[in-house]
Amino acid sequence: MDITDHPDLKPSDLKVKPDPLPKKLTHHAEVQKYINQIVKEEAKATNDMLTAFYNRYYTSQTGKDAALALQKKFKSYIARPGTYCFFT
Repeated sequence: MDITDHPDLKPSDLKVKPDPLPKKLTHHAEVQKYINQIVKEEAKATNDMLTAFYNRYYTSQTGKDAALALQKKFKSYIARPGTYCFFT
């Protein structure tokens, strides 16, 4: 459910309480391994492409256009073996 579609709904009306945030990092080494493999130029290009859309809300035309552009980008990765999104 997207609460932006329900302006009458208040956060206090929600029955589900979020889990508390962890107090300490537990998977830092595993995450760092992937961070070190990020191709910064590719991540920046994707970010620039998405931020160029005026509005990416899912019901808007530009939101649909952004989703299709992202789909096209990911399909291009599939067509290039050995390329994994933003990773080397």
